[in-house]
Formats: sequence, C-alpha cells, structure tokens
Amino acid sequence: MNRFTVARSEAAVPHDPCLSDVTTQLMAEFGAHVDRAAISGVVQDGLHDLQCSPAAARVVGLERLARNRLITLIEQGESQAW
Repeated sequence: MNRFTVARSEAAVPHDPCLSDVTTQLMAEFGAHVDRAAISGVVQDGLHDLQCSPAAARVVGLERLARNRLITLIEQGESQAW
C-alpha cells in the first residue's frame, strides 16, 4: 500500500474555518491512503483556487474539489506503482 505525503509550509496558508472541517472529513475517507499533511495541503490549495467564490459555495466546492484531487492523487500513485 502506498501512502502519500506532501511537505509544505503553513506560513502562506489563508485562515478559513472550513479548512479543519473539510480536512477532518477527508481524513476519515482517505486517511488510509494519504497522510494528514497531504490532505491538508490539497484542501489549502483548493481553498486558494476558490478564494473568489462566495463563502457559502466555497465550503461545498472545496470539499468536492479536494476529494476529486485526492482521488486523482491516489489513482496516479497506483498506476505509477505498476
């Protein structure tokens, strides 16, 4: 089993209360395959990409975007393992 990790700096991360909620939800779903730092990084990158979205739409959009990116990350890792 591959477990993905990502090194990143927390200094440039915008503060948004939905970050920890989305990260916690995705940890429950992807934690067996991806470490918390990688999941947090994907969530933070998604938040950055959605920063111009209305706040109400950003939470739902962020979770969907991060989930899709994590699935892609896992699928790419599995295809590279062969």
